[in-house]
Amino acid sequence: MKRCGPLALVAGVGLLLALTVPLWPELSHSLPPCPFRTLTGVPCPTCGTTRAVLALSHGHVGEAFLHNPMVTVGLFFTGLAAVLWAFAHAGGKTLPKALASLERHWPWWLRMGVTLALVANWVWVVARG
Repeated sequence: MKRCGPLALVAGVGLLLALTVPLWPELSHSLPPCPFRTLTGVPCPTCGTTRAVLALSHGHVGEAFLHNPMVTVGLFFTGLAAVLWAFAHAGGKTLPKALASLERHWPWWLRMGVTLALVANWVWVVARG
């Protein structure tokens, strides 16, 4: 059996999220509060995720971005990865070399950019309260 890479995993998560969109409003009411915020009083880097996902499910991209930019951009790239993976594997083809190499090794500048984006997102979430 062939092993799936991280892009296939992201594609699977994207597909699962897309299929469960109708259930999100009902499920969001049963989620517990953020444990990090409950313990510290400070929002965690992912605070606002539920509100962002619900806003996206209604097509309100700007509102979703205000709730949590990282989640909004991350969901966009998750969807993009799902589409790229589906198209690449639909005809039995492999991913382009540049994308395939990102599955195995992230260059230092990409790791640094992701780290800075995470910190900037947390500052945004904390500033918004």
